[in-house]
Amino acid sequence: NADDRDVVVDHFNYEVCGEHARRLGPGEWLVDEVVNYYFAMLQQRDAALVADEGEKPSHFFNSFFIPKLMGTDARSYNYAGVKRWTKKFDLFSRKRVFAPVNVGNMHWCLIMVDFELQQVRYFDSMGGGGDAYLRAMIQYLKDEHLAKKGAPLPGDWQPVRTTDDTPRQLNGYDCGVFATFCAHYASLGAPLDFSQADIPHFRDRMMIDILDKKL
Repeated sequence: NADDRDVVVDHFNYEVCGEHARRLGPGEWLVDEVVNYYFAMLQQRDAALVADEGEKPSHFFNSFFIPKLMGTDARSYNYAGVKRWTKKFDLFSRKRVFAPVNVGNMHWCLIMVDFELQQVRYFDSMGGGGDAYLRAMIQYLKDEHLAKKGAPLPGDWQPVRTTDDTPRQLNGYDCGVFATFCAHYASLGAPLDFSQADIPHFRDRMMIDILDKKL
């Protein structure tokens, strides 16, 4: 019941206001503030799991990474725009890397780097291939490795377009929830065994998690 400008929660250097929280209601399109806050919680959960299990950590970029890398129209490429994003850590020491993709400010997708499989994967709940994003992300890995390691990126990296088993949305507004929960599941190495029928529950769960400030 918060007013639009009332801060519902302030954590991880992100504020979620009433107008943002209402986007978790039925039939609403998720905004950056909600997606980024949830990705910050995924990062927090990953850190806790790694501490318990001794595995390599993953990294979760926010929704501003891809526009900085590719421009708002996704038609350019600028490694310099994101070179400092990994100043405090070694990207290549991670198990996986996730970044939400806001396509044309109209549709949410997800891109994932899997260092063990040497794959860059794209998840689109409407079935798009994401070729431009896959190319840019592989080029980013090459530039990042050369800049930070002083050597070409090793291995034979493969782009993986949206696969048939990627859950599909059946409307025009649930893409943000699909993209977020693809990251949620994939970061645990779990199969993407959810569907449109689960989305109302996921929206409720996201609101509860955001208010609790943890997953």
